Amino acid sequence: MPLHARPRRRSALGLVVILALTSLTLTACPNVELANRMVEMVNAERTSRGLPALTIDAEATAKAEAWADHLASIQTLEHSNLPDGLTTWGNYLGEHVAFASTLEGTHTALMNSAGHRANILATRFTSIGIGVVEQDGVVWVTQVFRG
Repeated sequence: MPLHARPRRRSALGLVVILALTSLTLTACPNVELANRMVEMVNAERTSRGLPALTIDAEATAKAEAWADHLASIQTLEHSNLPDGLTTWGNYLGEHVAFASTLEGTHTALMNSAGHRANILATRFTSIGIGVVEQDGVVWVTQVFRG
C-alpha cells in the first residue's frame, strides 16, 4: 500500500466518525430545577388568590417529565393519553403542554389563556407533577394535575 493512501484512509474514517456523531439525536434530560421553579410559580398564583398550594405528586411528575422529554424529541406540541402511566387519579385529571424560549414565557402563556388559568386556579386539583426539558433554546413544559 502506498504511504500516501494511509492519511486519506484515516481522513475518510475520521469524516465518517464525525458524520455519525453529528447525526445522533441526543435526548434531553428533564430539568428538575426548572420544574421546581414552575411549581413555585403555579403555587404563587394560587396562594396570591387565597387558594391552597398544590402538593408535588411523584407519579404525576414522572409522567410529566416523560411527556416533556417526548415533546422535545419530536419538536411538536401535543397532549398525551392522560391516564397512561398513572395508577390512580382520583376524580379529576388535567394536563397542560407548552413551549417558549423561557420558563417564564411558558408560565405567562398559560396564565394568559383563560382555560389554562382556570385549571391552574381550580380548587378541584390538589396535586401537580411538572416536567421541563430545555433543548436547543426551547423550554418544553408538561403539567399534570390531579384532584
